[in-house]
Amino acid sequence: MAAQWRLGRSSEWLSKLCSCYIARNNGTGDVTSTELRGPFSCALPPSLVAGACFGAVTGDYGVSRKSTERNRDFMPSHGPTVYLHIGLPKTGTTHLQSLAWRNQKKLKEAGVVYPGRMALHFLASNDLRGRAFVGDPTTLRPGSWDAISSKARSAPDRALVSHETLGWARTEDAKRAMDSLAPATVHLIVTVRDLARQVPAVWQERLKNGSTETYSTFLKAISSRPDIKSHRRFWHSQDVVETLSRWSIPPPERVHVITVPPSGSSPDLLWERFASVLGVDPGVATSPAPRNNTSLGVAEAELLRRMNPILREGAGSQSAYSRVVKGHFVGNILAGSDEDDRIGIPPEYRDWVVERGQEMIDGLARGGFDIVGDLAELKSTFPDTEFAAPGDVTQARLLKVAAECVAAQAMETDRLRGQAKTRGKSHSRRMPEARPHPGAPVPARPTPAARAEILAAKARRLAAKARTRAGRVRRRLALRTRLRQLNAVLRRR
Repeated sequence: MAAQWRLGRSSEWLSKLCSCYIARNNGTGDVTSTELRGPFSCALPPSLVAGACFGAVTGDYGVSRKSTERNRDFMPSHGPTVYLHIGLPKTGTTHLQSLAWRNQKKLKEAGVVYPGRMALHFLASNDLRGRAFVGDPTTLRPGSWDAISSKARSAPDRALVSHETLGWARTEDAKRAMDSLAPATVHLIVTVRDLARQVPAVWQERLKNGSTETYSTFLKAISSRPDIKSHRRFWHSQDVVETLSRWSIPPPERVHVITVPPSGSSPDLLWERFASVLGVDPGVATSPAPRNNTSLGVAEAELLRRMNPILREGAGSQSAYSRVVKGHFVGNILAGSDEDDRIGIPPEYRDWVVERGQEMIDGLARGGFDIVGDLAELKSTFPDTEFAAPGDVTQARLLKVAAECVAAQAMETDRLRGQAKTRGKSHSRRMPEARPHPGAPVPARPTPAARAEILAAKARRLAAKARTRAGRVRRRLALRTRLRQLNAVLRRR
């Protein structure tokens, strides 16, 4: 009955399974389940796929005891299927999360619940791991994981929980996550990209979070300094084999490794692969995602690195930095201000990158995971252009980029003031705050005492305005009275 339960969910999927089985059957009953993934499918072992197709053709859905034991994980459960997308960072995760959020209703209609807002998934990951993001206490809210896990396990069919920092979880954190989602059937999704693109992207992301570490220091640390924090942080989040070992509770058949397509591929290909794992038609994402995490050039990245001490001091907190610098300045002002070279891998580190990447490819191949895409896409390739080091950027070039940023910000300020005047707010001299980045941490809510103080201050300001206006009225009345008296005197004369 397990096969009947699975196949009964969609007659269209059943037709697809049958046609694929008839077309590919080589006499042994073997069918590649990865190739049968589509809008109405889910990950199944080849033996169950072949048996299901045979039953569809013959009408016999009998399942042997041996087959039932082997496929116990795919039998009906008392809960929904929950997909945990655990990273890796800088592998298109923000793009996928933005698509899921902007098409939340369409996904729900297709059977996949994306609970809450994007920020809730970020806060839930921090709460699960018990750690604030970049040391900012406002990003740690107890109860966030329980809130999102409750929504996920109460979904009618399928649910998606996605944040790249989930990959940083320790083994005990992963066990807690799995226990909190019971009795749901949990599938892991991990997106992976080749190291030649990952290494520069991770360094840039650190700069966007306030780091001042140079690119040369960063490369030396992650390649040959396992004793320092920078090395441990990088590989804790970027070693996919190690990450999956900490999340080793689900069987390999329920772990879906999605390879990020190489540069030049269709921009929709990553989402198509992701949607195929969720079992939905990629066309449900009718609302496009905004452009997120724009890459910086060599001069732009170096300028940001040098500006970070001043920017962090001016922001005052990580939440403010993320909102203003990462959410506005980097994406809207800095990125694209200079037509310069992209950051790559120095020639002296390329052999190490290839070797280290091959180790992860071999580990994934041995793991028995469901590979969505091609492991060959994880092999690093390098451009023929000469490597440009951020540390070699001249002062004149940095000054040019800085001047262009100042000019761009001035024009943006003028545009925002024009919008304020159009809305009847020309009296305000304050520039509106930049809209927060979708992935930025949510500021902490003020305490009741703080809210009371805010209201009291507002009441004092209103009272002062009222007194000022009352004084103006009294002076005008006194002036009118004096004028009437003078007119009366003149008439008498």
